[in-house]
Formats: sequence, C-alpha cells, structure tokens
Amino acid sequence: MEAIQDSVAASEAKTDRVSKNRTLYEAGAGEILLKNFLAGVGRGAGVIFVYVLFIFVFGWAFTQFFWPKLAPIFSSVTSLNKSLETMQGSELIPEKFFDQEQTY
Repeated sequence: MEAIQDSVAASEAKTDRVSKNRTLYEAGAGEILLKNFLAGVGRGAGVIFVYVLFIFVFGWAFTQFFWPKLAPIFSSVTSLNKSLETMQGSELIPEKFFDQEQTY
C-alpha cells in the first residue's frame, strides 16, 4: 500500500513540474538573448550548409553534363583567337590609319 502511495506522490510531483513551465514573460533578458542568439547561429549555419551543398551539386552537374558539350566550343574559340593573333601581323588594317589625329 505504501508503494502505491509513493507512486501516486511521484506522479503528482511530475504533474506539478509540468504545470509549472515558465513562459516568455517569466524568463530573464539574458535567457531570451541567449536563446535567440543560438537560434540565429543555427539558422546561419544551416543556410551556409545548404549553400555549400548547392554549390557542390551544381559544380558536379556542370562538370558531368554541361562541360563536355561546351569544351569543343571553347577549343574552337581559342583556335580562332590564335588565328586572329597571327593575322594581326599581316596588316589587314594599316597601322597608319590608327596613328592619324582626329580633326572635327
């Protein structure tokens, strides 16, 4: 009988602890500041994690799917650039054209 009474007393004590939860108005300024600071740090860390994850996934997808299709285009552009550099020595536009002073 005494064990049952102890059990009932323990459950009543537990309900007393639950019913005495503190509200926002009962918390101090330091406690509110700490909780909000930790919430902000957690949110910032989550944003950074998702951003870095997005960059890695996007970079991987770019190198796997898009770069093989774009690489020939860039190689042709570089070969065109080299051919234009060699053509600059052939005087397509005379240098004296650029040396003239503009008079208006």
